[in-house]
Amino acid sequence: MADERPDTVRSPLDQAAERAGRKLAHVRAEGRAAGRLRLRLLEVTVVIAVQAGLAAALAALLAQRLLGPGAHVFAPAAAVGTIATAIGQRARRTFELLVGVGLGIVVGDVLRDLLGSGSWQTGLVVTLAIATALLVAGRGGALVGQAGGTAVLIATLAPVEPGLELPRIFDALVGGVVGLGVVALLLPVNPLRVLDRATEPIVTALTTELDAVARALTTRDADAATRSLERMRGLDADVGRLNDALSGAEEVVTLAPVRWRRRARFHR
Repeated sequence: MADERPDTVRSPLDQAAERAGRKLAHVRAEGRAAGRLRLRLLEVTVVIAVQAGLAAALAALLAQRLLGPGAHVFAPAAAVGTIATAIGQRARRTFELLVGVGLGIVVGDVLRDLLGSGSWQTGLVVTLAIATALLVAGRGGALVGQAGGTAVLIATLAPVEPGLELPRIFDALVGGVVGLGVVALLLPVNPLRVLDRATEPIVTALTTELDAVARALTTRDADAATRSLERMRGLDADVGRLNDALSGAEEVVTLAPVRWRRRARFHR
């Protein structure tokens, strides 16, 4: 009787076809993941742009109504600065913005009274305002930028436009509060949806690469295992986006009343 055992020896052509099939599947998976990532980035861009535009309009309107007529440019600028900051750090950014404005006004006013106005005085005012802000904050950021910018305005505009200090503070306060209000009350994002979308590429990539590692271990292919490890190390950008999403989701479930019911699911 003829030997009916199945032939387990594959030809080089079959092996090459199998490798090509795996590579093609991997390329297709990467293409789909890249497409989803671009779509997520587009959605985030649109949401932030709409939030910033709405906050700027509301801040300008409220500044006109509450603070009287005038060019209240700082209110919408502060609102946009609050919206456009790193997701999950908007409350801190607003606080830093207000503290920076206060520091810039104090340093600018004191030095202007002592030194007068001029180009070198402006440079010295900004230097000391930035140094003071760095000593207070311990690092760069909104506080330092606002302190330097406000010091420039006080040093250059206050001599020709007296009474600039209080409007600047109130404009910044209105803009910061409006920015937080838009994020928390008017257009809060869905925190769980944000987390799901940030987690998906990481889970997909890990699943794919762990399968590849399993195949490499089965076939004792050290090079394939090393390549898979390098691809997993390339997930740093996705992990960074996930951390940003976690911070943003926590901010939303903390500040937005309509999202408070999602706190338990967020923490799980």
